Amino acid sequence: MINLEELSLLLSVVRDDSTYIDGIQLHNQILIYMPRANKFTFSINTGLYNDKLRIDLPSNEDIQRSFIEKAYDQVGSYVHTIPPNPADRCYLYSLPYQFEDFLFLNNPFQDGMFDKV
Repeated sequence: MINLEELSLLLSVVRDDSTYIDGIQLHNQILIYMPRANKFTFSINTGLYNDKLRIDLPSNEDIQRSFIEKAYDQVGSYVHTIPPNPADRCYLYSLPYQFEDFLFLNNPFQDGMFDKV
């Protein structure tokens, strides 16, 4: 992927006993391998099932801060937790939103930018 200049990524990930994908993971595991990338659009949905392990999950502010620390400022995020249910979800997306679909959009999503959904 060293010569890749543009990437559009629509990804849904399910993790057991783990945490959400954030800006640090995205940078360290994908973006550093794309030094020529000048356009990266993404929509990443992480579903977690932490029924055996109790993990302190990052808040929406933590997720946003992880992108700012890596110099990505045009990013939206939404963390949806349902206590005491072990299933949680985190939505990450580049702004402005470029995809026609939004995976697993549900009623509690109150970001306001998807007013026609």
